[in-house]
Amino acid sequence: MRWGADSAAGRAAALGLLVAMAASLQVLELVLPRPAPWLRLGLGNALVLVALLRWGWREATWVALGKVLLGGLLGGGLFGPGFLLSCAGTVAATGVMVVASRLAPPLGCVGISVLGAVGHGFTQLALARVLLLRTPALWALAPLVGSTAVLSGCITGVLAHRVLRLFAPARAESLP
Repeated sequence: MRWGADSAAGRAAALGLLVAMAASLQVLELVLPRPAPWLRLGLGNALVLVALLRWGWREATWVALGKVLLGGLLGGGLFGPGFLLSCAGTVAATGVMVVASRLAPPLGCVGISVLGAVGHGFTQLALARVLLLRTPALWALAPLVGSTAVLSGCITGVLAHRVLRLFAPARAESLP
């Protein structure tokens, strides 16, 4: 079976693989050193972007939700505060990337990914403000969240572009 086969079975298999890989990356990031406990690159989001640009918003949503659920289960934090923040951020990031993908030619993979990462970071910050730390001082983290979101969005955008080119070489020239 070729990657991204147009058959229903081929698409289901490819999406299952993307979910498994995205969840694995999410769990891997739990053990990598970070400058702050809540800062991660979000490498699994690159595979959400791959699904979005290859098939569309429904498939990207499946990969995003599967990544969060499986990652939460494997990481041991299913339905804890971190899971809720991750889920909200992932849903927001996916929504932002879906809208941004409509502007794909001028934005490209990196631009779409950066916007998704910013949406993810600020959604988590807002939710943490409402649910966990009810102090406006939490917004002092906004510049750090924004700058790390731009950096991680660039990295995941480049990764998504390379994965798309690797598995769809005939269409690589038309990819954003």
